[in-house]
Amino acid sequence: MESRARKLPLKVRAELCLALGEAAELDGHFDHARWIYAAAVNAIDPQIDERLYARAAVRSVLNASRLGEDSVLTGVASLLERLRPEEQTPRLAFLGAFARGLERFLREDYDASRRGFEAAMGASWESHDADSEALSHHLLAQAWNRLGRLARAREHAEAALVAAKKAGSWVLERRLALEVAKHRLRAGMAPEAIASARALVAEIRKLEFPRFEALAWTKIAQGILVDRVSARALLTRSEGLLPDGHPDRAAIHALQALLKAKVEGKSADDRTVAEELQALVALAKS
Repeated sequence: MESRARKLPLKVRAELCLALGEAAELDGHFDHARWIYAAAVNAIDPQIDERLYARAAVRSVLNASRLGEDSVLTGVASLLERLRPEEQTPRLAFLGAFARGLERFLREDYDASRRGFEAAMGASWESHDADSEALSHHLLAQAWNRLGRLARAREHAEAALVAAKKAGSWVLERRLALEVAKHRLRAGMAPEAIASARALVAEIRKLEFPRFEALAWTKIAQGILVDRVSARALLTRSEGLLPDGHPDRAAIHALQALLKAKVEGKSADDRTVAEELQALVALAKS
């Protein structure tokens, strides 16, 4: 199989590596994804296809952030920040600012992280790159959330989804749609928001990718934590879809501990909301 891969055109090989890297991440194999993304970056000449090179490099630095490799992020950011003006392009400026934002986020300097992602978003507008814009908005939502500005976080989550729809990535669009669903549910568990979240999870389930479905249940559970009984049922489903040792289990266990620490359960008073929550839980248990 390796010999066949070497015969593929470099662009095809890079795109294949990107797809395999995303699949490895969904399975929780972030170490494997690191090398797959590195292969994608090495297969592309930025002078020939800067857009694909930047896309591969962005996935690589995102994976580094998931692995907690702040030194890698610092190195990438510093290298690109030292480029002379004539060497700088909007996509390279985006990559440098994006890596710097991720590095500050790992260090829990969320205000500096926000500034990095805002600079990255400006560069994405210059390059007319919807994928980069979507990721910038997504990470800005995370930074504003950590700063306690939930309304701003929701605005950027919504904007990220709009940009993702232009980017043409089914996986990215659904992942960002889950973020939007989470924020909408946190803002108020309206029946329409719950029904929309249920439809989204049902769509993801059809993909038959258990790790992705687990992520969906976790995100929706984060949005309905005020209804502890329902949230616990969704987290149980999410945990059951993940193998032992999967890194996402740690986040699920933290949420489950949070639910146990709260006073037992307030349920939804509104009948329509309660019915939608019952339908959501029924889907999780089916």
